[in-house]
Amino acid sequence: TIDGPLLALAAITVGASIGFQGFPISGCAAPVGALLISVPASLEQRSLDPGQTLVMEMDSATVTDTRGNSPSASWKVTTVCSELSDGKGNVLGAQNFAYLVKDLTITGGLVITVQRLTSMSVPATILSATSGQAINSATWIPVITLSVPIEQIEGTYTGSITHSAF
Repeated sequence: TIDGPLLALAAITVGASIGFQGFPISGCAAPVGALLISVPASLEQRSLDPGQTLVMEMDSATVTDTRGNSPSASWKVTTVCSELSDGKGNVLGAQNFAYLVKDLTITGGLVITVQRLTSMSVPATILSATSGQAINSATWIPVITLSVPIEQIEGTYTGSITHSAF
């Protein structure tokens, strides 16, 4: 039941069978796009020895902002690594991973501050973008450094690296 006028900027469904089509309102801008991030799906599997340090370059990562928040579009990217496990009770802590942004390219007038992470155990900002105009983007190569502790038990460890854009 609707008592009074109904106003919407998009389609509305009430119940399962009644639909109302919205109409534009002057002076009210609807969102133009989205903030998207694409990151590599995985790192290649490597054999490591205790005490070894390994530097791994991933495929490129990209943030694309199509929201049209000109002239002051801004966003951040954070990353965190889970604790890696071998499934037998042995873990490799995320504090043994570091993150470096390599070969950063930007579009749309962005001003970007880059942070190098020496530990990936807590979510931390790797990129802060400001002053973007209209559609803007940033692309980089994530470089992960893993320092395997000397006391680490040999095994195959799995975990995840999570990137978030907001």
